[in-house]
Amino acid sequence: MGDFADLIKEKIEALRPKLQDTTRRNPLINNVLSARSASFIRIVDEKPQSIFDLIEIEAQTMELVPLPAVDIDPPDEDTAEFRNAFQSAQALDELYLNTISAINFDFDENAIDALENADRKLKDRVRELLEMPPRPKAEQLADLVNHAKAHGINPSSQLPLPGAVAEDGRHEDSQLQTLLLPKTFQSRLARILSKAKMYREERGLDVVYIALGYLKWTLPNTDKKDEFKSPLLLLPVTLTKSKSRLGERYSVQRLSDPIFNPSLLHVLTVKADLDLSELTNLLEAEHLNVEHFFEAVADLQPKNMHWVVLREASFGVFPFQGIELYYDLDTADCDFSTFPVVSEIMLGKGDDGEGSSAEFSEADVETEIGQKLVPNLVMDADSSQFISLLKVANGQNVALEGPPGSGKSQTIVNAIANAISNGKKVLFVAQKATALEVVLSRLESLGLNQLVLPLMGDHGASENFYNALENRLGSNPTAQPQELKAIRLQLEKERQNLEAYISLITSVLPGTGLPVHQVMGLAIANANTLREL
Repeated sequence: MGDFADLIKEKIEALRPKLQDTTRRNPLINNVLSARSASFIRIVDEKPQSIFDLIEIEAQTMELVPLPAVDIDPPDEDTAEFRNAFQSAQALDELYLNTISAINFDFDENAIDALENADRKLKDRVRELLEMPPRPKAEQLADLVNHAKAHGINPSSQLPLPGAVAEDGRHEDSQLQTLLLPKTFQSRLARILSKAKMYREERGLDVVYIALGYLKWTLPNTDKKDEFKSPLLLLPVTLTKSKSRLGERYSVQRLSDPIFNPSLLHVLTVKADLDLSELTNLLEAEHLNVEHFFEAVADLQPKNMHWVVLREASFGVFPFQGIELYYDLDTADCDFSTFPVVSEIMLGKGDDGEGSSAEFSEADVETEIGQKLVPNLVMDADSSQFISLLKVANGQNVALEGPPGSGKSQTIVNAIANAISNGKKVLFVAQKATALEVVLSRLESLGLNQLVLPLMGDHGASENFYNALENRLGSNPTAQPQELKAIRLQLEKERQNLEAYISLITSVLPGTGLPVHQVMGLAIANANTLREL
């Protein structure tokens, strides 16, 4: 088996890298936010430690909030200085005076709008005279920055330092400030929620995170133009939508423990050969100090690598999977040739006689061995499906192939039910949660859900998990052993009657050389002729 073991190891090591996406397409490797980043939202004017404490320590619900709507008159114009300057301009600005003198208030039904537009243009010129920032007019970044500043919001992507104090207490409240206007905010969050729902329903993955801190870095001895920008600390959260008098509200709540960006950890460990155990140990502390974590990352400063920690935060969808499989398939820690299933997948089925590899055919469906291996069917099964069930019950590995509607799910349900009736435990896994839900729904329709412990999607929540256990422990058999025995005896009697009937009509009628059913068919077809004879 030595040569085979080396071959299996070689094949696994060749497949392992495919489980990890280390390219710029992976947002955990390179996450440069822009106005077109539909799956991510930048968080501004919040302190990282406050976000961490509210989410992780206090388990509070935090609400994502947009910038205030763009008003015609920004709040920074509501000052004595601006009002006095505007009143003076109304009396002295020639362009304004000429504009309003041309407005016909008697016959022009749009005269009031024209006057408001003239006032607004004059206010914009007054802003320039007072050296105030331009009034936000569109959802361009420069306008959003000025709009945020006008409302006392720091629009910088660099988050406030630990000692920063906001007069309105915004750094300690339960809101997460974004740099989006309400309309774009609603559209972006609706898209993120839709993506999160899709990943959860189809793949059973929770992909919504708050990212605290970013690392700008390069691989050793590479140019700065090949720089990556990766999130550092990820807080798994759930995103929920609710309705209020002011419209739809989006909130996040803690889902599980914070993690160091697994894709970044993998690349820096494997490709840059860095020891990041100090950073992972910090995450295991009872109360993580986010600022100390940022400092620890910055202090590493590897040689020949560009390395800068950014005090930034974002929220969005970070879909990653395969990292656990990558580490589980480390051939240095495990000899996978000792697993028969892995050997069969990698090398094919050998002729060494190991295991049970009996061949089954349609003739075995009604035989004693067939009924012994598959005594219970809870759904219809044709002969090909029954043969698959025989192989599964006999301990053979089976691959079921077929188009939708060909009965694959039915066969799986029958295999699970048959195994349960034989006192076995079954672990049913699938890449997509939809496949799990289909099988679960069929088991529920058969009343077998009390024997199932679903762990995918919302079923895996703590409350649902304990409810399923309680339901199982409180269940009772619906039939007594004596009743089951009587039913089985009746079923066997009916089967014997059917077998006797089949044997009779397929037997050859003496003197004809034809089977009974064919002779009966000829007699019926020629009944009139026979009566005339």
